[in-house]
Amino acid sequence: MDLRNVQRTGNMFYVYLPTAWCRKFGITSASELRVTMQSDGSIMFSPVLAEPAPKHIDITLDEKDLDVINKIIVACYINPSSSFKIHLKEKLDQAKLLHQKKLVSIELVEIDGKTITCESSVSISDPEHLLKTIFSKVKNMLLVTTRSYNKELIERYEEEIDRNRLLIEKAVINALTFRVQSKAKMVHLYYISQITRELERMADSIILLGDKETRFLSMVVERIDALREIIDDVFTERFTTKTVIGFSKLVSKLPEDRITSIDAYNKRRIKDNLDNICDVLMDWVITNEVA
Repeated sequence: MDLRNVQRTGNMFYVYLPTAWCRKFGITSASELRVTMQSDGSIMFSPVLAEPAPKHIDITLDEKDLDVINKIIVACYINPSSSFKIHLKEKLDQAKLLHQKKLVSIELVEIDGKTITCESSVSISDPEHLLKTIFSKVKNMLLVTTRSYNKELIERYEEEIDRNRLLIEKAVINALTFRVQSKAKMVHLYYISQITRELERMADSIILLGDKETRFLSMVVERIDALREIIDDVFTERFTTKTVIGFSKLVSKLPEDRITSIDAYNKRRIKDNLDNICDVLMDWVITNEVA
């Protein structure tokens, strides 16, 4: 750690930048620096570097498998391209392709005969906000399931969760590829992505359970509320190993039935999702200790 004294001239406060850092990134008196205020009170300085412009992706496929085509569309979408165009050898069944789960979550994609295009790109600078949005969607999904079951509304929540998860993956890949502006550090983006993936999988199991396990799902709501409180504190001093251990113990108290039915299997999956999130949180809090 490099400690530097704060200097003052009139009403201005300043510190000198490390010379080695300035040399490494070519910082001169003509350079501009990006200043980002973090939620924990720290300030991050980063050089404003000229980034290569995102490329246009142009792919020709000799492929009929809708699942494969769907995977390629999603990969093109979450990667930092300015736009993409996929040419198919044969006209596909547009209705069947649009029923693909992940493709439903993607906006701005157009399908016209043998051509699939996306002419604009969504940029996400605050994945932490998206993660909190997913928590709200999961909780609303659980409340609708346990209190006033509405299949159409639940499916809509699940689609929105899928969409936000894709946007978070896009933000992570953008940050790793082009060093785009983001309010979260790279390692925080990684943990946000891991938690988001588990929440999406949990939503898939909630839909399959329907309104048959309302008591169990009501207990899950309590865990989601506790988890949301931890995420709200993740960039503060209140995010500690003690807090994560407490949440882990709360998750362990969820009932774990023998897997004798599909419903029992889906309940086990939901508990496993929460347990996996406990692992991610523990990794995250230890990372904060050593970073």
